[in-house]
Amino acid sequence: MKNWFLSGVVKWTVLSVLALFFVAGCGKDEDTPPLFQGQSKTYILYNYSTGSPVEAGSFTFTELQNGGASAAINVSTGYRVAGVKFKATITVADAQGVELVYADLGDVDGTLGTGAKNPIISSGTNTPIKYNDLISKVGYTLKVMNGNNVQAKGTI
Repeated sequence: MKNWFLSGVVKWTVLSVLALFFVAGCGKDEDTPPLFQGQSKTYILYNYSTGSPVEAGSFTFTELQNGGASAAINVSTGYRVAGVKFKATITVADAQGVELVYADLGDVDGTLGTGAKNPIISSGTNTPIKYNDLISKVGYTLKVMNGNNVQAKGTI
């Protein structure tokens, strides 16, 4: 009877230890891929209505997992207009000084002052713009337009 009792205790002890190892080895972290944390770069928007640059918000480009880019725009409270939708674009001047639209970033809510584009698409090729290409541009400007007036702009 003593052997039966000991073998039962040993059996349950071994099973308990095995169950503990099994449960400890079933962590969800191993099967869940890590969240992609791409680079991002933030720029300042300025308003020039007084003749001098006044900070009017910011915009951030963020790298997407596929290498593309997204944009987040935030217009400061003093430069918002309730009920109005601003238009945001990235522009560049050609050799003759004619302003060309590089990318249409869509609407910016004039009440909240926010807008976003994911992914950013080239107006010329209708293909996604790569993050590294975008942040290395020289002479490019992000403009937030209120009709024909520049509400805010920032240089990339």
